[in-house]
Amino acid sequence: MIRVLIRDDDTCAFTEPEELEKVYSKYWAIKIPINLSITPFRIPGGFGDFNPNMHWGIPKHLWGSFKPLILEDNHILVQWIKEKLEQKLIDVALHGYNHLTLPNEYNFSEEEIKIPQIIGREYFYGKNLYYKTKEGKKYLENLLGLNLKAFIPPGNAISKEGLKAIIKNKLNLVGVPSLWKINKRPINFNNLKNLTKRILWYLKKKETYYPFILDFGDHKEIQFITLGPDSNLERIDELIDFCNDVDGYFVLATHYHAFDVKLNNYNISIGEAFSHIMKKIFSYNCTFLTYNEIF
Repeated sequence: MIRVLIRDDDTCAFTEPEELEKVYSKYWAIKIPINLSITPFRIPGGFGDFNPNMHWGIPKHLWGSFKPLILEDNHILVQWIKEKLEQKLIDVALHGYNHLTLPNEYNFSEEEIKIPQIIGREYFYGKNLYYKTKEGKKYLENLLGLNLKAFIPPGNAISKEGLKAIIKNKLNLVGVPSLWKINKRPINFNNLKNLTKRILWYLKKKETYYPFILDFGDHKEIQFITLGPDSNLERIDELIDFCNDVDGYFVLATHYHAFDVKLNNYNISIGEAFSHIMKKIFSYNCTFLTYNEIF
């Protein structure tokens, strides 16, 4: 038995429902839910040399724009989201506040530049994260008529302050920041308990992916694997087999706007890889879950 959560990031004010229908309609036709990570006040922003892929999914005419794009201004998208929620075909998580990536003139250290996936990310370097999280959560809940339980940091990068912000706002995290770095987490009993759990799991299974929910008392976290240009399909296949063997959770994170992008090490697109992954999942006794069901 394998429990599956499909996470799709980056829905925002410039997303068109047709983009999501194009990649997921055949799964919605058989009642499989897709979990959308939504940014309420998206700022496209500028793009530095540290990460040339920051423009992914952003319409070209918005490149370099710092004007906030408010979700409710896309009336068609908002109505579409509400209908899909009512049909129980999607669930929603808060995906940052504005998703703004700081430009490359920001004073990053040499060590930070070596880790391009965190450079400039909103919930790693941003200010006032508690209040932004509070406002973003309240906005989406009021606009869409739901109770948010999950948070996805833009770029999957979150600092100790970012983690505090989501915990204080009663949100759970799809992702597991380092359990053994004190600059990433407070030192307390629940962190030590989960660190011990992960170490014992690795010693027993020789597997770094932990396919169960980690309960920290004040919030929960779950690990995921990304389907993107650099993905290793053999590794993803292995994890599907593994999660089935241990009756665990398999959480796959991807982006609707990247489905036509080619994988770097395979002669197929991300969309074709997604179809392959779903076919493999369907070969097992599987159930598809939402953010609210796992948290």
